[in-house]
Amino acid sequence: MLTGFFIWAVSSHVSAQTAQDGVELARDGKFQEAIAVWEEIGDAISFRNIGGVYLSGVLGSNDLEAAREYLERAADMGDAQAMLSLGYVYLNGAGTPPDPSKAKSWFMRASNLGSPEAKYMVSKMILDGSVSEADNFHALELLQASADAGFPKALVRVGDLLRSGTYTKRDVNRALSYYRAAADSGLAEALNTIGDIYLFAELGEADIEKALSYYSKASENGVKAAMYSMAFLLYSDPDSDQNALMRAYNLAKTAALSWDEQAQYLLGRMYIEERYTARNAEEAFFWLDLAASAGVFEAHHLRALVETELGPDLAKTVHTRARMWFEKNHSTPHNHRLITNNQHSFR
Repeated sequence: MLTGFFIWAVSSHVSAQTAQDGVELARDGKFQEAIAVWEEIGDAISFRNIGGVYLSGVLGSNDLEAAREYLERAADMGDAQAMLSLGYVYLNGAGTPPDPSKAKSWFMRASNLGSPEAKYMVSKMILDGSVSEADNFHALELLQASADAGFPKALVRVGDLLRSGTYTKRDVNRALSYYRAAADSGLAEALNTIGDIYLFAELGEADIEKALSYYSKASENGVKAAMYSMAFLLYSDPDSDQNALMRAYNLAKTAALSWDEQAQYLLGRMYIEERYTARNAEEAFFWLDLAASAGVFEAHHLRALVETELGPDLAKTVHTRARMWFEKNHSTPHNHRLITNNQHSFR
């Protein structure tokens, strides 16, 4: 992800026109005029803003070569945000072949200037690929510094290490404090992780009520894994009333449409078991077919049972519908729990 381009920065440099003039023009959609103002000012922040315009495609198409040129000019003038952005450009291969070595170099330069996000990215690249104890120690120092500065992803990564006991003594209570700090900083996925900790009795005993509370907050912020977990708990509770079952169904449907394969499997079950919805073998087969394609082992078995009810011709028709949905929607950004995206195909 490339950061920092549409929170337009204001320079302290004063010219015939000010940096604020460029910012106001950009906010009004007058990007060519904004570029002219920033060119006249000619400082690092202005060049970074121009790089952001070319990278974003707001002019009709993105000009990645021009974007890199202006970002590098800003970086050469000591702008840490431009260095960070160049790290993402080379990491993700934006207009250039991916180059992790160059990406790491830019992240390190930004890290040396104090960027918490850059410290996190350097630590992540080292920890994800290092075999050297010295490198790991350096990475952990950077990670802790980033977390101490309040960078949300660093807070979560430190929490993950404490939760698993990786590179440190396992301490779930301390991990929880980092996840809460990340959640307070706006990272909703941390709320889901806290829910998992309470559900899976990682503090000594399960607390379903607290788990549901955190899953609910995460769901309200669009975390599909939390939607599935909450739907599963509500649907599995034999005492759930129709309102709770309706909520479970709606959460499962939303998560399933967002490519959560476990939610797709749960939705398939719902269409079979008739606790909330009427039995619908076609819809059950449709969602079980998609869940099976994403590696949910149990979905294969249940789908086979439903197929005997549908018969081969109708099952083939529903399979074709599932394939068409797959082909139309699979380009939507998403991640799978059981397989990598590159392994996901529909047969």
